[in-house]
Amino acid sequence: MKQRILTYFSKGHKRSILAKKNIIFSLFLKFFSMVIIFIMVSKSIGYLGKEAYGLWVLLSSVLVWTELFDFGLTNGLRNKLSESLASKNNTSEINMISATYASMFFIALIIYVIVGLVVYFVDWKTLFSVNLFSNEEIQSILMVIFFALSFNLFLKPIDAILKALQWPSVMMVFSLVGSILSLLALYILSAIDLENRLFAYTVVISFLPVIVLFLGSIYLFKNKLKRFKPNFKNIDFKLAKNVSTLGYSFFVIQFAGLVISQTDNVIIAYLFGTESVTEYSVVYRYFSLFLIGTSIVLTPFWSAFTEAYIKKEFDWIKKSIRKLLFTFSGMAFVVALFVWFSDDVYKIWINDDMNLPLSLSMAMGVYVVVYSFSNIFVFFVNGTGYIKIQMYIGITMAILNIPLSYLFAYIMDYGITGVIMATTICAAIPGIFSYVQYNGIISGKAKGIWIE
Repeated sequence: MKQRILTYFSKGHKRSILAKKNIIFSLFLKFFSMVIIFIMVSKSIGYLGKEAYGLWVLLSSVLVWTELFDFGLTNGLRNKLSESLASKNNTSEINMISATYASMFFIALIIYVIVGLVVYFVDWKTLFSVNLFSNEEIQSILMVIFFALSFNLFLKPIDAILKALQWPSVMMVFSLVGSILSLLALYILSAIDLENRLFAYTVVISFLPVIVLFLGSIYLFKNKLKRFKPNFKNIDFKLAKNVSTLGYSFFVIQFAGLVISQTDNVIIAYLFGTESVTEYSVVYRYFSLFLIGTSIVLTPFWSAFTEAYIKKEFDWIKKSIRKLLFTFSGMAFVVALFVWFSDDVYKIWINDDMNLPLSLSMAMGVYVVVYSFSNIFVFFVNGTGYIKIQMYIGITMAILNIPLSYLFAYIMDYGITGVIMATTICAAIPGIFSYVQYNGIISGKAKGIWIE
């Protein structure tokens, strides 16, 4: 058995070997992170209460929008750096990285100033249908979240560098350490009698992962990533413009994707209240194991597809796609088992009387399967950089997502399940177009907008 395992990790193309090692190591790390997160969900609901936790889920979903605020620069850097490494033309790598960090600093600063002004002109209490907290308390919490967000935004290029090098598992180490520290901090908070629990919880949970990323970045640039260390002397904003040209298209796609996936909490809070957000969050967390697994498996392939496409190694690409389809077919069976046992798991995990309907778990199960299969081809297209058609489809789906959610959830009276149904439709269509584009690119028949 030991020999078979060693053979599996040493056999095949070196690109495949590196992907295998990253996937297994990332899954190992993420398993422990998810155990901690599952404990934190139960502990957090007990510490904050259902309404306060629902508000936290709603507000913290803002953190996901950090993927948008970089205006696509990090994904642009990831692709350009991957191309540079594949062609062994590394004369401008440090300049490119330095320019991206400088750009991210100014973007983070501007975003925080603008948000700091806007936050105080919105009636968040009415918008989120909250009774437990005042508008001033919600504003203070949002400012803490956005400060952490801005700091995290400045640090984002390290993620792009690691992914371009096909070392995404390193980020999982940072994530695990951040999760462990957050859980320990939550236990400490639980032992202290604080008047404003949600504010203290927000400070701890928002900043600890960012601090870990900051210290981790310093360590990497002093050691394994020394050759990529950014330097003020190497800042060349012409190279940043080169990165941002591709980055703007990724920005639009990111924006569309976030509208599709991250407006669910806001829609549910507006239509059904923040307690319903907590119910949705519990189901989402349960099935997020598969979303995270999909991300772990596919992340090394984005930059690997870029390298293989630059080198015209189409046989490796087709073989990898077939293996991914086979892997996710097995995952779909496991998702079905998760749906079947969901009610029992919720009772053991949350130890509450939420009485979550089976239809909600079924809808979320379908969503994660559709999302996973779609992303196989989306990641390939992202790796090639031919993302114009994906950008147009993404914009269309983002526009349709909210009215579809309202139609299914409110007018057709499917409730929270209807919101998930709308999100599933909007995730499936980009996958279909990416599948068609993949076949066109691999066969050499793609023309016009399909290779732009």
